[in-house]
Parts: sequence; C-alpha cells; structure tokens
Amino acid sequence: MMNRSPHPSPEPPLAALHRLGEIADGLAQADCRRAIDATLATLEHGLLKVAVLGQFKRGKSSLLNALVGRSVLPTGILPLTTVATEIREGPGELVVQGVGGAVHREPLDRLSEFVSEAANPENRRGIERVEVRIPLPGWARDVIFVDTPGVGSVHDATTRAAYGLLEGVEAAVFVLSPDPAISEAELEFLRRAREYATRFFFVMNKIDLVAPEDLDTLLRYTERTLAERAGVERPRLYLLSARAASRLASTASPAERAGTGVDALAEDLGRYLGEERAAAATAVGDRRVAQYARRLATVADLSLRASWASRQRWESALTALDRAIDELRTERRAADALLEQDLDAALQAATAQLARFQETQRAPILEGLESFLRASATIGSGRFVREFDARFRELVVPRVAEARASREQEFSTALRAGFARYARRMHSLARQVESAAGESFDVRLAPVESEGELPSLPGYRANVPGLLEGTFAGQTVLILPAAVVRGRLRGRLPRLVAEELDAQAGRIRADLVERGRRAIEEFGRETFGEVERTIASIEAAVRTGWDRDRSDADGREEWVHRVEAWRTELRALLEEAQGRSGVRAPVPEGGEGRARA
Repeated sequence: MMNRSPHPSPEPPLAALHRLGEIADGLAQADCRRAIDATLATLEHGLLKVAVLGQFKRGKSSLLNALVGRSVLPTGILPLTTVATEIREGPGELVVQGVGGAVHREPLDRLSEFVSEAANPENRRGIERVEVRIPLPGWARDVIFVDTPGVGSVHDATTRAAYGLLEGVEAAVFVLSPDPAISEAELEFLRRAREYATRFFFVMNKIDLVAPEDLDTLLRYTERTLAERAGVERPRLYLLSARAASRLASTASPAERAGTGVDALAEDLGRYLGEERAAAATAVGDRRVAQYARRLATVADLSLRASWASRQRWESALTALDRAIDELRTERRAADALLEQDLDAALQAATAQLARFQETQRAPILEGLESFLRASATIGSGRFVREFDARFRELVVPRVAEARASREQEFSTALRAGFARYARRMHSLARQVESAAGESFDVRLAPVESEGELPSLPGYRANVPGLLEGTFAGQTVLILPAAVVRGRLRGRLPRLVAEELDAQAGRIRADLVERGRRAIEEFGRETFGEVERTIASIEAAVRTGWDRDRSDADGREEWVHRVEAWRTELRALLEEAQGRSGVRAPVPEGGEGRARA
C-alpha cells in the first residue's frame, strides 16, 4: 500500500464557506447556516468522509471490515438499524451519541448492542450515531468511513437514514452484487448520491458466487446499466469477495488477500485519498460553496427588494405569502387523508393475499407432517415430540417468512407510490410559496436542493418469537405412549395447521398496520418539516429588512447597502467556485437600482 502524502487544506473553499456562514447569519437563514457548519466541520479537520453505499445485504459491512483489516462491524442475516456507524482513527473504543446529544464511551465488543436490529429494534435506545475508533492502515488515518444503512430493504426503515447521510459524503464506495446485479432502488439512490459525492468506486462484491462463464455477461450488463440509467461514464468495477477478505483480515498473506480483490480497491482508495486528496477536498468545498451561494444570493435579492418596498407593497406581499402558506397547510391535510386511503387499500390487498397464502399452504404442510408421522412409527414419545416440533417448524417458518417478505414488498411498493405523490405535492406547494414571495418583488428564488426521500416500512422486529413457540410439542404429556401421541396428533393436524397459519397471517397483518401507520406519520412529519423550513427561510428574507427601524433613515440606508454588498459578494463567490470546479450553472442576476421595487 502506498504512503500517504501531506495534503494542504482547501483554503479558497474554506474561506468562502466561513464567509457564507456570516452572510447566512446576517440574512437570518438558520437552516443554511447549519448546513454550512456541517461542511466546515469535515473540511477544516482535514478529514474526508468515504461512505460505503448500496442496497441492503450487498456486503457493505464485510467490505469495510476487509478494508480496515479487522472484523469490527457486525455482519449476518439481520439488517442494521437506522443508526449510522462511523469508523475513524482511534485507540480502540466506541463513542456512542444519543439523540439528545449525550455521549458515552463503550468497549468495541458492544457495538452490535447499539446498531443491530436484534439488540436495538427500531433504535429504541435512541442512538444518533456510533463512532468506532480503531487503529487504521496508514492510507486511511485521515478518513471517516461511514457504514451506511442499506436501501431497498423490506424489513426496516434504513432507506430514509441512508438518504439522510448523503449530504456529508465526499467520496463513495458503491457496493453491488450479482443477486441481482443492480436494482431500481439502487439506481435511484445512486442518481441522488451523485449530487453530493465527487468520486465513486463501484464494487461488484460476492464475485465468488458467479460461474466463470457468466462473469463477463454480468459485468457488461452492470456497466451498461450504470452508464445508461445513472449517467456514469466508463464505470470501473472492482471485482472482489469482501466476506473472504474479511475472514482473512490482517493475518493473510499478500497472495491470499490479492485473491479476494480487496487490495486493488484499497490501493486506488489510498491514491485518491493521498495524491488526489487536496484536489478532492477543494472540489467538495467548491460544490458546497456554489450550492449555498446560489441560494443565499437569491435570498439576499428577495430581502433587498423587500427592504426597498413601500409599506403598501410589502404588506400586500405578506398577504399573498400568507395565502400561499394557508393553502399549503390546507393541502397538507388533504394529502394526509389520501395517505390514509393508500394505507387502507394496501391493507385490503395484503389481507386478500394472506388469505390466499393460508389456502395454498395448508395442504403441502399437512402432507409433509403426514409423511413425518408415517416415517416415525418406531420413534419413542420423547424423541417423537421433539422431532415433530422441528418438522413443524421446517414446514411452516420458511413459508411464513416468504409470505411476510412478499406482503411487505407489495405493501411498501403501494405506500411508496402514495409517498411519491405526497412529496411531489408538498414540494410543488413549497415552490408556490417561493413564487408568491418572489413574484411580489420580481425575484426568482433558487430552489431548495434537498428533498425528502421515500421510505420503506420501518421497524420490523426480527427478534419477536413466533407463535410456533406454543405449538403441540410444548403442551404434550410425555408419559403418554408414542402410539397414543401419534394418534391424537393425526386427528388434530388439520386444525393445528389451520390455526397456526391463521395466527401467523394475523401477526403479519397487524405488523403491517402498525408499521404502515408509523411510516405515514414519520414521512408526513419529515416532509412537511422541510417545507416549514423553506417557509421560514422565505419569511425571514422578506421580514429581515423591514424589521429594522424603518423610522431611522440612516439605519435603513445602512441595511440596504449591507445587503447590496452581500449580494454582489455572493455572486462573486459563486463564480469563483464554479471557475475552480469547472461546473457552470446560472449565476443569479440581482436587480440594480430601487426603481424596480
């Protein structure tokens, strides 16, 4: 692995970001200031975030374990919760931060207690994030690796958390695998991620599952899909087996590790984070500068026009703005009602499908149990009961799991259509509020660049025991002769199977009701929270200048000159950032002279 070279700070973007924060304060744009501070917190410390992104169960945690040479992140069949896990240089400890801000340190072996669904279902512990601080390879010591929740899972609410982490991403390792090669959920997530990250490394994991004769077809299909559906030019795919590399960890010989494919990825990551690091950090900073400057320039223009306005025009503008806000809140209530209708329709469809599941599965389960009874004629009662219970589970549990997964997938898809409609309507109404303010003062506001992601179902509690815990085996009097036990079982089998399938279908439906309602409530609250922040930004821009002492002509004049200077400075900062990055976008044109108001 190559040595890391010293990397200079991206001074021009840092200075511009600090200045943008000051201007955001002056314009009372609190939300923008928070975003600027988050960017500075990463760039000022010389750290870059490298997020491992992708769909649920692609092997992201195994890949990170392989890269850092230590099996520190939990892996297995259960998903992570909505808690993000960061890995950074440190002495070997966990730093756990609660939602309320409290921080405490824990030993490394307790990580799964905070981030796994089994130990922390639905994040009931209220964990905001967990830092894994361990010694890292030399090339990675100034990096924050982020093990993100996966998108596309039907078993948890990780999709929203994954989308929420994108804003802080500078580079991304996007993990794919052959099962299937790439999904629509991944393409949607990738398109969104490309708005933030400046560099992508695409990994085709689990390559050991692919037959050699199928490998070339798989790679051509994936590369073509990335290019045509996500706009990725000439994507390079790193072929590897993260699980194999994670098992070998740091004890393997170079030849053994080379066979897993991880070293090629680590080498290129090291080069990017070393030789290309300064340019990458500057590119990240310039992208953020352009984003914030564009928004603030139009906000400054709106505030300036409001300051120039006569009282009559200003009050007329506020009246129009209030009408638009009232309409938005009325529409929100109507949109909430539509989501409830979507929930009812999805539940009716799920109930019908579960009824069909019970009808179709009863016969094969009965046949399997009858076959077991015929084959167990010579088994004693104690062993017979245990083996019957095990056979019952073998026949019922996989079928119930498959039915649950199918119903959740269909249910989630149905709800997501409603969520998409809801989000489009709310964001359209937010644009109308912006237009109402902008048209009053001949200003076109730059759009808010982040929008709410669509969630999957939240919080499947995988650790809840099934009703099979109370089946026949646990209630049998073992002193009965095996022949009597078999005879009684044979007579009860149809009823036993029917009751079990009915109970399991009821559990699935009840779980969907609870989780669907919670998804609707959370998504509505989060989406409308974004709209409320947009409204607050507009109202602050319109009111800030007017709330100065209007009777003080000198004070008013001083305010106007200050905002004019900010507006000019913002446009200059935007042009400079675009000049350094080579990415051109329209520079907001501010009106000159007070006659326009």
